[in-house]
Amino acid sequence: MEVITKALEWADKLTGTLEVPKDSNRGLVIDDIQKTFGYKGVQYCALFAQYCYKRACTALNIPFPFSGTASSQTLYQEALKKNWIETDFSKLQSGDIVIWRKFTTWSGHVGIVVEVDSPNKCFYSIEGNTQNSDLGDQRDGGGIFKRKRYMRKLDFSVDNFYLRGFISVRKVFTDA
Repeated sequence: MEVITKALEWADKLTGTLEVPKDSNRGLVIDDIQKTFGYKGVQYCALFAQYCYKRACTALNIPFPFSGTASSQTLYQEALKKNWIETDFSKLQSGDIVIWRKFTTWSGHVGIVVEVDSPNKCFYSIEGNTQNSDLGDQRDGGGIFKRKRYMRKLDFSVDNFYLRGFISVRKVFTDA
């Protein structure tokens, strides 16, 4: 789907963007991402994923299907109500939006899948508001980076995050 290709191009283009000042949830590019949805200075992982699709939808002149929420868990709940959520990771594909959750709190994290490595049960994703290493806070980091993640429920074992599931963007744009 062309919308997925264009969204992934945007994600790739923004990879390596750093927060300025460091660890501030701010910076020229990050402020633009947030401003697109009416926010400033907030955690932006969910906004980043939606921003990439918003730019793709605008370029292709197709409706943008997401709400623009900054909350990973609200994004998950909204997608669940529309039957866009998958939990069978054998169905994970590039362009899908993965969502993690911390325990039963409303805290979480979001990324866009860019590559799936099924034999090794892992995937690569581009994520906003993360670190460029396995050290430090994985959901409130210093920029936009490509990360290797695993298809297991408990992923960020240090931070006690688990992989809830993913938004199947092929369902999203078939339904749109």
